[in-house]
Amino acid sequence: MNWKDYEVEIASYFKEQFPNTEITHNASVDGRYSKTKRQIDILIEDYVAGNRIRIVIDGKFFSKKIDVKDVEMFIGMLNDCEANKGLLITQQGFSPAAINRAFSDPIDIELDILNFKDLKDFQGFEGIIYSGKSGAIVTAPFGWILDGTRREGILASFYQRGLSFEEAGDSKEFMYVNLIAKDADT
Repeated sequence: MNWKDYEVEIASYFKEQFPNTEITHNASVDGRYSKTKRQIDILIEDYVAGNRIRIVIDGKFFSKKIDVKDVEMFIGMLNDCEANKGLLITQQGFSPAAINRAFSDPIDIELDILNFKDLKDFQGFEGIIYSGKSGAIVTAPFGWILDGTRREGILASFYQRGLSFEEAGDSKEFMYVNLIAKDADT
């Protein structure tokens, strides 16, 4: 996979999750302060109560963690593009300084780790879980994945993308799913 494929995968994911929303891959927006066209990897625009909501997504297919300078450049672009929210996605993670900078800024910005190669090995965004005659379609919350590996007492588990099941357990930030059929006798 290269950076172009990475952006296409991200755009496809959002288009699938939000089919009724205007989502543009490789968009162009006039910069308010720069007075020039700004290239945006993925632009999500919708209207809520007559007000335009603009979400800018930047996919960074880097071989190392995102550093504070990259986050600061992204914040500058968000301001120039008059975005209501920004989402910076990478497959390698973020330095502690980058995380601090993103979460200390007044602009609404999220950082996410998304590695499609690892995701395809044993995890996904949604799936069908079943036990006996009972089943359910489940979807992971944004930023989390569904791990369909069966473990003792667990049909499937949810945890943050970029973590292993063990790491999620150590941080005590995970959910699990079981199905129990309700019999007429119980």
